[in-house]
Amino acid sequence: MKWRKPKQMTLVEELIDMGESPDVLRAAACEYYENRPLLGRYLVENGVVPQERVSRALARQAEKRGDLRAASAHLAEASASLTDLISLTFISLGKEVERFIEKVRRRDG
Repeated sequence: MKWRKPKQMTLVEELIDMGESPDVLRAAACEYYENRPLLGRYLVENGVVPQERVSRALARQAEKRGDLRAASAHLAEASASLTDLISLTFISLGKEVERFIEKVRRRDG
């Protein structure tokens, strides 16, 4: 039996493996190949996939290649993206609470 090197998954295949929608990703990849920007950036900027998911997929690819430095950098980027998302969520939640309190104060006079 002849040994074959395992095939490197593309970013789209990696994201599908992580549970993203295959149809949406394939359509986005087709659009990407028309315009030629970086695929990861294209997927994030066009709202196809959150930054955190793209960074994690890139980290998985780097880890499979044995490039632990790149994998670590991508995981740090994913972590920063989640931290930003959590911060924005709390800021938004805080504003909603402030509006609710103001509404109750106006109602109670």
